[in-house]
Amino acid sequence: MDHLMTGNKITLDDGEEYVLLSDTEKDGKRYLLAMGMEKDTLSEDRVAILEEIRDDEGLFVDRVTDRELIEELLPELKEKL
Repeated sequence: MDHLMTGNKITLDDGEEYVLLSDTEKDGKRYLLAMGMEKDTLSEDRVAILEEIRDDEGLFVDRVTDRELIEELLPELKEKL
């Protein structure tokens, strides 16, 4: 798989399920806006920005926690909804 596709559902290591809503690139890295799922229903109170990470073992995501980076990414991610 080359990269994660918007519209797909993913499960994080903690077992939480998310749907990928939009994506953007910044400084050579790819970021995704994701919304949590509960019993096949979107959960508006569980929103995350994820960084796509590709290495020799495969394709992964990591939750973005840097508040400044989130504030930079959010407008463009929302615009692409």
